[in-house]
Amino acid sequence: MKDFQKWALETHFWCELLAQLALTLTHYSKFKNTIAVTITKALLLRDSAPMPDSLNQSEITEMATHATWRYLLEGLIIAAGAYDPESLIWPVRVIAVFMCPDISRHPAVREHCVTPIVEEGRAKIRDEVRDRLVNAFPAGSWPSWP
Repeated sequence: MKDFQKWALETHFWCELLAQLALTLTHYSKFKNTIAVTITKALLLRDSAPMPDSLNQSEITEMATHATWRYLLEGLIIAAGAYDPESLIWPVRVIAVFMCPDISRHPAVREHCVTPIVEEGRAKIRDEVRDRLVNAFPAGSWPSWP
């Protein structure tokens, strides 16, 4: 495990896994039955330093992907109070950004996490605030402003 974690940090494995998860979640309805397989394939095809010979890259990547999909996703669903995996796109993006040791050298994190946060973040926050206000102040109870 120590060899794997060292390799994973040096090659951006975990933040790449989360970036691929964020991308896949954006297409959840199409891929819901093949998410873990899709992420595993993307991780195995990426251009990175090879794993140490003592490790089976395919087996470890598949285990890590399935464990992340199963345990991280369940934890995020519970923490977010979400009922729909698509609502987890934002937390996954933020975690990937925080985990990445060098975003300037990680195109997938920039493309699938940073760019959507920067470009869509304001609109997403605005929509959530509007929805919360509508729920807090039902129709007809809005104060009259000049």
